[in-house]
Parts: sequence; structure tokens; C-alpha cells
Amino acid sequence: MYRRTFVKNSFSIASASLLCTTNLWAQEKWQPKKPIKFIVPAPPGSTPDATARPLAEKLSEDLGQAVVVENRPGAGGVIGMESVIRSAPDGYTIGLATQSQMVFNPFLFEKLSYETTKDVQPITRIASLALVLAANPALGVSTLKELVALAKTRVSNPIQIAVPLLGTPPHVISLLIQNELGIKLDTVPFKGTAEAVAACRAGDVSLVLEAPPAIIPHAKDGKLKILAVTGSTREPQVPDIPTVSEIAGRSVPGETWFGLIAPMGLSSEIVAQYQRSMSIVLAKPELKTLYANFSWRIIEKSSPQEFNSVIKDESAQWGQIIRRTGIKLG
Repeated sequence: MYRRTFVKNSFSIASASLLCTTNLWAQEKWQPKKPIKFIVPAPPGSTPDATARPLAEKLSEDLGQAVVVENRPGAGGVIGMESVIRSAPDGYTIGLATQSQMVFNPFLFEKLSYETTKDVQPITRIASLALVLAANPALGVSTLKELVALAKTRVSNPIQIAVPLLGTPPHVISLLIQNELGIKLDTVPFKGTAEAVAACRAGDVSLVLEAPPAIIPHAKDGKLKILAVTGSTREPQVPDIPTVSEIAGRSVPGETWFGLIAPMGLSSEIVAQYQRSMSIVLAKPELKTLYANFSWRIIEKSSPQEFNSVIKDESAQWGQIIRRTGIKLG
């Protein structure tokens, strides 16, 4: 009896030891052996680029290998996405994807060269960003309610709104705002954020929708008037400005986001390692401070499953909006 108990206990201990060892092996850190390419589907100096570069630096420290940003702008981010999905799924090519590439583009392009559900491995969402709607003071409005009232008197001569390129979050979100508020604006696309904001500041167009850092300095010197912010909460840098949802009296989506992706086929071990590294990196105080200065809100505890769920839910939502407007980019 004693011998049977001893053998049973010994077997249990051995099994527990083997299980612990197996778990340790499963959690073993993937260690890259060469530099990692980090593809950004936007030009240097753009908002996605400014998001990616400090992230690459911190990822490099955590992974022990250089993470090199490679800008691949063009075609609404399609060129950059193609560079990612055509790469070997070995962990040495990752990419920064925005809401435009993951959600908007399938509805904006007739023949898109990739499918987000088949060709892209979502790893984790990084940060979200609300936008700011501002007016040139010459328009004569100080609130969103005043803008709505004025816009409804200008059906035959719509107020112009500047956006940085067609198909970008400012463009698509502006279309949603117009639909929700029952107004019609004349969209004027520019080459980028700087050009769109400069045109509104100069009075060439009356409105502009862009990220807070691009607008707030001009509001402080009196050249632009902030009317509202998009998203679910007020912008900390301008806490007195209401959200579009507050004015509409119902929830109006308006936040855009960035996420980390890789080619489909990447092993679960490497996906898990990138997710762990991103959690560590995004928790660093210096990165939190930097992102807060740019009004980026870090998305905590995002996972491939959460990322996939957001893509699915937002595709259903934004697909209807884009189809209704009839806009196409290619």
C-alpha cells in the first residue's frame, strides 16, 4: 500500500514537473536573429510615421534587434499593405495599419489587392485618436450648433471642408458627421494635413477636420475656432469643447486608430511575443507621455482576437456609410 502511494505521488510530482517545464517552453521568448522591417504606409512626418518611430525604438530595446521603419506611402496605404502581406511570415516584417487600410479600403477600392481577413495577421491595436472640427473665424460660427444652422441655409452653396486626402479618417468621419447632423458640406481634399490646415487658416476653405495637435496651436493664436471633437469623450487639451455625440444627443463614432500587423501565416509563438513586447513597450512612462502629447490614447489589453472583432464590427458600420456616399478611390 505504501509502495503504491509512493509510486502514485512520485508520478504526480513528475507529471507536475513536466507540465511546468512544458509551460516554460511554451512561454519561451522568440529571439530575432536579424533586424526587423517595420513598414509604415504613409510618408515621413505623417501621423502614422510619428506613431511608428518611437514605437520602433522601444520595440528594438525589448526584442534586442534593430526595428527599422520603412515608409511605403501611396494609393491610400495599399502600397504599404502589399509590402507587408507579400513578405515572408517569419517575424522579420511587421507593419503599422490604420483604420483606413483595415476597414475603409475594402469599400473604397473596387479591386483591392488584399483581404484583411485572409492576408493580414492582426497582432494588437496600439492607440486611438479623436479628431477636431475647426472653422476659420470669418465663417462667423462659434459652436457646432451654429454651424449646423448655417449649413442648412447653404444647400445650394455648401460650406467647404478641408481633408487630407480622400479616404482618410478625417474624410470618412466628416461624411458620418454630416449624415448624423443632417447637413451637406463640400469636401476639398489636399495632399496632407499641413496643407489642409493651412488652407483653412488662410480662409481658402471654411472648415477643417484633423488631429488635435494639428489644430490646437492655430486655435490658441486665434486663427481657427474649434467647434467640436469626435470620439466618445472630450479631448483633454480642450476640455471645454463638446463632442459631436453631445451635440447630436446620441453616440456618433469618431475615433480612428492604429494597429500592429504582420503577414498571415505568422506562427502563434511569434504573434504572442509581439503582443507581449507591445504590452511592455506601451506601458513605458516616456512613451505614454509622448503619445499623450499627440492626443493618442493608448489601447490597453488589445489582442489579435480583439483586433479582429473591431475590424469585423467597424466594417459593418462604416461599410454602410461609405456605400451610401458612393465614393470610390479606385
